[in-house]
Amino acid sequence: MPRLFAGAETIPGLTRPTHTFTDVLAMEVGGRAVELRYLGRGHTAGDIVVWLPDERICFAGDLVEAQAAPYMGDAHIGEWRSTTLDAVAALGAKQLVGGRGPVVRGASAVKRAIEDTRAFLSAVLDGTRAVRDAGGTPAEAYRSTREALEPRYGRFPIFEHTMPFNVQRAWDELEGIDHPRIWTVERDREVWDQLTA
Repeated sequence: MPRLFAGAETIPGLTRPTHTFTDVLAMEVGGRAVELRYLGRGHTAGDIVVWLPDERICFAGDLVEAQAAPYMGDAHIGEWRSTTLDAVAALGAKQLVGGRGPVVRGASAVKRAIEDTRAFLSAVLDGTRAVRDAGGTPAEAYRSTREALEPRYGRFPIFEHTMPFNVQRAWDELEGIDHPRIWTVERDREVWDQLTA
């Protein structure tokens, strides 16, 4: 959202990173072991999770949504639904804090939240692929995918808002656009109008 960065220097408390890492950055915070982990591309190319290994708590951010629809407009859907979510599951969390929805407690509930996220991502990507491969349009992919997902996910927060952008990103990824295109106010409106008309 480029408009958010106009005048970024005036935002109180905005700081630039002073440390970077590739896979894991381990630290101690208040006597507690804390790990920042990069598990692969997903919701964005640079998602990290915060892992508390002793407590087996994962702060997954938007990589996992519990009872909420994922936003995929800046995603790498194929990797997210496969290797990245596999890596989240491999942590063996007993509690998970996702980007939206309730805190998930218990190994089976954590597994369910991960698999629900994977199912949503797969339904959007596979539904879009089916329409594309049949010679359809992004608007047709939006309509059929939304219709297929609505019974299960329609009451989830942000479902209606995210679906056009989710389908457009899935379409772009299937077209070979690896890095998500930048969303501008104009593109946001254009995609919404073209897909929901």
